[in-house]
Amino acid sequence: MTTLAWSGVTLASDRQITDNGRPIVGTKIWRIEVKGKVYLLGCCGGYGAALKFVKHFKKNGFTKLPEISGASILIVGEDEAWSYEEDGSLSPMNETPWAIGSGGDYALGAMKAGATAEEAVAIAIELDINSGFGIDTVEF
Repeated sequence: MTTLAWSGVTLASDRQITDNGRPIVGTKIWRIEVKGKVYLLGCCGGYGAALKFVKHFKKNGFTKLPEISGASILIVGEDEAWSYEEDGSLSPMNETPWAIGSGGDYALGAMKAGATAEEAVAIAIELDINSGFGIDTVEF
């Protein structure tokens, strides 16, 4: 699956995407500007659905968010963050640090112990077979 870690400053992710059972390298986080505001987006789960969401969000922001079967999206604004799920729910995230994905528990534990988001994803990669191929980071 993946590891996404949000420290309150940095959004970090591993780079492993699974395509038809085969692990490949890909990007799962983006820094985008929508209507004059900067957002950090991260995807977990279905990569095709996540790319569809990112394309829509770049153009429309929060207007009529698309269905994202099999995916979860982390949306971070400069003052707040949300989790968008495949059932169409958009929930505010009121806790920092935060991590999701198959390596999320490892990453969250690492950040609670003082690791940066990037260090936390590195630890998750060591422990989670579904995370790997390096780390990407984005910030405001």
